[in-house]
Amino acid sequence: MEQSRLCFFSGAGAYQYAGARKTPFSYSESRALCRAGAGATRLRQYGGDGQPQTQAALLMRVKHYGLSLAESVASPRWLYGRTWGEISAGLRLEQRYSRTVFEDLQRWGHQVSWVPGYSDFMGHAGMVARDLEGRFAGAADPRSDGSVAMP
Repeated sequence: MEQSRLCFFSGAGAYQYAGARKTPFSYSESRALCRAGAGATRLRQYGGDGQPQTQAALLMRVKHYGLSLAESVASPRWLYGRTWGEISAGLRLEQRYSRTVFEDLQRWGHQVSWVPGYSDFMGHAGMVARDLEGRFAGAADPRSDGSVAMP
């Protein structure tokens, strides 16, 4: 199912994003991380309001936890907030997280719900990186039918 930003507008042209003065993210937002002496990483994700959350998680997994691009993109995802015109906010976890994580989050007061593992609901991400020697690496999301092509 294609996400449509039009679902946030009324027929009269009034903006209806849950009463907030907030615009929905585009269909696919792109980010780049460049650090002197560390090469460059670029990522892109389809997925509405979950984009900044997922992009931050993907970069943290690669840059701070040492996962490969493919491991980072394929790892379980979470999504906090409303998405695609829903009325209530909550925390959604792919069912690949442990039951303990789910129960701990509930105990700490979060409204938590499961989504299936590798759920399309979590958006589609991809990453490409170039190291200091100019070599490329890339990863496509197993939640989508995308692929990576490199020079």
